[in-house]
Amino acid sequence: MDDQELMRRIAAGDGHAFEQLYQQYAGVVLNLCFRLLRDREDANDLTQEVFVRAFTKAGSFRHRAQPLTWLFRIATNLCLNHLRRKKREERYGSVLDGEPLLQDRLAPASERPDEELERQEAQSLVWEALGSLPPAQRAVVVLQKYEGLSCQEIAKVLDCSVGSVQSRLHRAKENLARALMLLLSEE
Repeated sequence: MDDQELMRRIAAGDGHAFEQLYQQYAGVVLNLCFRLLRDREDANDLTQEVFVRAFTKAGSFRHRAQPLTWLFRIATNLCLNHLRRKKREERYGSVLDGEPLLQDRLAPASERPDEELERQEAQSLVWEALGSLPPAQRAVVVLQKYEGLSCQEIAKVLDCSVGSVQSRLHRAKENLARALMLLLSEE
């Protein structure tokens, strides 16, 4: 069954169809949440919330969109709200917890330990710089660079114009460059 039919069945309350949607997209949504939040437990919790909302709001799904785009929109909004709430609670705390991404920990190690150490250090600096970005800028970078979405797809996920996405990407790149320069000068 295609994705559009799957969504129609979920809207009608078909639990089997929902299970199929979950099996098909849970890993991708979890990955997005983890990249945005950098906290495994929060990412797991919000992934579950994404699918709860998808089930309860399936009737509002517009069938001209793809289910993954719709799920990404729900996930991104939940993650951004979570980050805002967390920032208010911690006021000046960092969102990053310093743990490497699962795929980064599972990446094949270099044959030379010194090269592997350099790669890990560079990756850590990039993630630290990414964590310093405002949540909206971080979201567009993660959606483009790590999830492979186009500016048009990101605009659908974030419910904004393509111009806004391009503007956020431009500002994010400038801010990332500044943050990386600052981090490198501290070493």
